[in-house]
Amino acid sequence: MARSLIQTRHNLIQHNSGRRGWSWAGIALAGLLAIAPPAIAQPPPFLLDPITDQDEEPLVDEAVVEGDRSLSPEEALELEAALDDLRQEGLVLDQQGQRDAAYEIWVRELRLRQFLGYRAEIEALNWLGQRAFQDDRTEELRAVGDRLALIEAMALEELEVDLDLWITIAQTYETVRKKDEAIAAYIRVLDYSRQQRDPALEQSTLQTLGQLYLNWFDYGDAAATYQELAQILQRQGDRAQEAQALENLAYAYEQDQQYLQAIATQERLIELYTADVLERTSPEQINQVQVMPVPRLKIAIANNYQALGRYDRAAINYQAALTAAQLSQQFGYASDALRQLAELYKTIERFDDAVVAYRRLVDVEQQSYSVYGMMRAYDEIGRIHRDRGQIPQSLAAFEQALRLAQQLGFREAYFERQLLSVRPPLRPVRVPEVAPEVLEVLGGSDAEEAENP
Repeated sequence: MARSLIQTRHNLIQHNSGRRGWSWAGIALAGLLAIAPPAIAQPPPFLLDPITDQDEEPLVDEAVVEGDRSLSPEEALELEAALDDLRQEGLVLDQQGQRDAAYEIWVRELRLRQFLGYRAEIEALNWLGQRAFQDDRTEELRAVGDRLALIEAMALEELEVDLDLWITIAQTYETVRKKDEAIAAYIRVLDYSRQQRDPALEQSTLQTLGQLYLNWFDYGDAAATYQELAQILQRQGDRAQEAQALENLAYAYEQDQQYLQAIATQERLIELYTADVLERTSPEQINQVQVMPVPRLKIAIANNYQALGRYDRAAINYQAALTAAQLSQQFGYASDALRQLAELYKTIERFDDAVVAYRRLVDVEQQSYSVYGMMRAYDEIGRIHRDRGQIPQSLAAFEQALRLAQQLGFREAYFERQLLSVRPPLRPVRVPEVAPEVLEVLGGSDAEEAENP
């Protein structure tokens, strides 16, 4: 197929052999006018021009340049090795700081790879596109994308579908950050997979599209894609793949602020994980089953309810997350659940409940030997009591926090300041005033004693 595309290009050269004054860019665009997408602008000519006899290119025989014959297998191998050497030569120049010279070599390499077929050229376009993106070479990056669009247009004119080439084109569009073109290319592959009733290709393409949407922060389309994928996997009974699709779906819903849909997806995930574990558990062990992802998902559900202002449902799910985390001894999630529950209680001004949650947090942090976590919890308790005017309780909490800070050698000065802000200042001793006549009498007595020791 690639050979036929090369021949098509060579035929264009021969057809216009009497018009050597034309640039290849003009010939190519004229020849492809009927098939090139209207949105494609004319790229800079240095990536469109093939090697011609005017270039006196020593690596390719003149007959091949003229289109009179194709490269023999031996010549193709020799040219490929020579082009690999050219790429390395450019890398050496780039490391020496001669970036413009390096790109001149890489562009020459790219033009020469046109003689090896479209796959070889697209590989070079992909490689050069990555380099151009990293080096912020906008002209080369744009030219790579535009050249790729012309190859795509020619590939789509072929009667026989070259699926690998379609996928490679889509991947290269990703590389050069052409989002819309990459998505369109993958959707074409998706449509083809459905026409051919190829479920494996359909699923892999949906996964790629979903990730592509996420990478470009297109959360609405990502959610639609992962929802479709999850439904397919559910019908197939592939729980592991369905769970991964649902995880991505829930994330997309959250980022798109579709919190109710995210909650429903996370509840489905809990059902999925729980059913999977129960099926692999003997009846004697059912009461001891611990589903590891449940605490994480319950916290996520609670966060989503909190975003909706459903504080009652949020509190219930934080408490459920705590219970599940303690059963499975996931102390990190237990701490997260209690900390966020306490913050929720502070938000809705249920301060007594917040203190209770922080005191439970102290116990959990102690179980996991987290001195820092205990110190933070006591700090929160001390501040709540201080703000409510409960001085003895605030002092006690800050004193506990200071002791832990001294163990860590961290934030000691902060807790000393907290204690000073709470502890009432010492009252000055008031000396009673003495009447002048009394002072005179006392003074006289002292004088007499001095004279009559």
